[in-house]
Order: sequence, then C-alpha cells, then structure tokens
Amino acid sequence: MPNNADALKKNQFKPGQSGNKKGRPKLPNLTKALAACLGEVRDGEVAIDIVLKALRKQAFKGNVQAIRELLDRAYGKPIQKIEAEVNNVVIHAVPPPAPPDLVLPGESTNDNANDEG
Repeated sequence: MPNNADALKKNQFKPGQSGNKKGRPKLPNLTKALAACLGEVRDGEVAIDIVLKALRKQAFKGNVQAIRELLDRAYGKPIQKIEAEVNNVVIHAVPPPAPPDLVLPGESTNDNANDEG
C-alpha cells in the first residue's frame, strides 16, 4: 500500500502544466456596465438622476449614510492623518492638501475677495 506522500505526488500537476488551461474567466467590465445602466432613460428621466434624487431624499430625512455618500462624492473623503511607531521612530503621514481649484459652495472664486483695497 503506497503512503500518502506518494499518492499526493502522483496527483500533483507536472512542472509547466496548468490545471486550468483556459485561465481565469474574464469578468465583465463593471464600470461600463454601470455607466450603461445609469445612462438609461426611463419615463424621460436619466437613471442616475433618479438615483441621486432618491439619495438626496434620504439625506434630507437625516439618513447619515446618504449624507456621507453625497458629501464624499461631491467633495471627497475627509483627510485622515496617519501616525505609526516603528522601532521607536514615530512616522506621520498626512495626505497632500486639496487641489487649489476646489471651491466649496459659498466660497468666492476670486482670489482677491478677502483683500480690502
């Protein structure tokens, strides 16, 4: 009776031989599928507009997840400071500031808006 190691070696793939000759199956392009779905027009309205209105409605009702999603999509996620200690050395990682062309609602686009003169 052969031992377990011999039985395992007999059933292993040979060097250079693949167990899946066709390779990993290709997945559909999710970005294109979502774009097509959200671009559909239903009753004269684009699907993405319907989704955004529903999300906005939930946000107005106080749904924190809806509020967070709208704010994150509109202004980006909040900057997070990361701090770690490795071998008694403290490492600080702070992401770069927001691009200068980002203008929040209520802010002036005029660079000299705060100048008095």
